Amino acid sequence: MKIEFDLSQIRTTEFGVGRREGKEVQYSLLAVDSEVQDALREETQVVLNRIAEEATNPQQFDPAEKYGTTEYLVLPLDHELSASLSELHEVANLSRITPELQVLRSALSYFMRGTDRYGRRLTALNRATQFKATLGKQGRLMALVSDTLRVIPDPVMQLNAGFDIVMDSKQIHIFRPTSFRILGNVEEAIAQAVPRNVEAISQAAYFVDWSNIREYAAEHPRAASLLASIRTQGFAENLDKDAVKALCQSTGVTLDISNGNFSVPDGQILPFLEVIDRRRYEIGLVPNTPEQYKASSRTRVGGN
Repeated sequence: MKIEFDLSQIRTTEFGVGRREGKEVQYSLLAVDSEVQDALREETQVVLNRIAEEATNPQQFDPAEKYGTTEYLVLPLDHELSASLSELHEVANLSRITPELQVLRSALSYFMRGTDRYGRRLTALNRATQFKATLGKQGRLMALVSDTLRVIPDPVMQLNAGFDIVMDSKQIHIFRPTSFRILGNVEEAIAQAVPRNVEAISQAAYFVDWSNIREYAAEHPRAASLLASIRTQGFAENLDKDAVKALCQSTGVTLDISNGNFSVPDGQILPFLEVIDRRRYEIGLVPNTPEQYKASSRTRVGGN
């Protein structure tokens, strides 16, 4: 896949950390020397090489999907779930602070921002777990110097191999979905989007009473994630009322039906949302033995 940045023509390289302050993340730049800048560009190149080797149409991040530890996903930079990170990517002036131990210990993430000769920006982020692992261990770490092991007297930080997340001018490239959820405040964004998602979905699936579903999702993150997935995937569009009813019945989802419209008991909200999000299904590979399943992960195959 082609990325909108030329690392071989980079003009500026910035390094910084993100620290959580309440529900917000505050990003600041730290001064680093040329050797650190070289190391950051090398680790960025590792990720760009991987992007170049990946399929031309990677999957888009789905807020309700359960991903593995490492998977390559993308999300448009202007997507509502990208808002927290796109702000870091696009802001022109970040505050500069002194790299003191207290600042480094409180870091949630560290990042590299670069600008190429065409004025395009690239931002790469990692969680700071490994970065901070050696802080406070000076005096117990050693280095090999002239065939002799010597104690390192100064605090040491460690850069990860590659980056978890990379942003160019169009997309967020995600290599560790869990890091994206944490660094991008995705769960908070999904929770805040519940009213908007229900409003959009209810206009399409008008035959369902969504009022108690909205209240339930405001308190239950899994339901909120399913609503976000249903709306962004367009799964509420053109639903057939009878088909929804039949699939609910065949997969054990109970509905209250009155005058042809559906209401969903509180205990059935998650199963019902799984039906609409295409996560409950029935197959009949054995004669007269229908089988019902729930998918924690699903990928569409064969057309639109």
